[in-house]
Amino acid sequence: MPDLISAAALRRLQTLYSAYASRALDVVFDGEQHSRAFRLRWASESCGREITSFRELTKAEGNTLIDVLQTAVGQATEPPRRQRKKMDREAARAAGTEGRRDGDRGRISLPDQEDFRRIEDALTRLGWDQARLEKWLRSPSSPLGRKANPQVRTKGDANRVWWALKRILKREGKWTAA
Repeated sequence: MPDLISAAALRRLQTLYSAYASRALDVVFDGEQHSRAFRLRWASESCGREITSFRELTKAEGNTLIDVLQTAVGQATEPPRRQRKKMDREAARAAGTEGRRDGDRGRISLPDQEDFRRIEDALTRLGWDQARLEKWLRSPSSPLGRKANPQVRTKGDANRVWWALKRILKREGKWTAA
């Protein structure tokens, strides 16, 4: 048995449908505006199966209908912004200083997922693929210097690549603080 719509989602769906029906001119069925029959027919057509009650909707169907109604009444929202995980003191220091020319050369740490996510985000904004990144890292203007096989292996390497990509994004007018 599939997961059915929650009580909170059901209330949200009914509230949104009421807001939609009060604004829409085409919500008339059998001469009666806002009728239950019309609401169920709309849900059945949207879900692709016979719906006799909103309570029998699955969670996925309920979420889909809520999204459709939010868009229709102008309440569509952007996806929630991801909260950045707060770093401890040492991790913050490493993120800010490793890779700098004047940084502490005695400490080396591995890059984490956040470092790679930042680099991937920059590549997406620039429209670069992995081959383009590798070509750039082998070029004379590589932030990793002249190496036979330049790769991001330390947090310092990740920072150098990120800072160089950030400069390119700013130069091309594609920089927005994330």
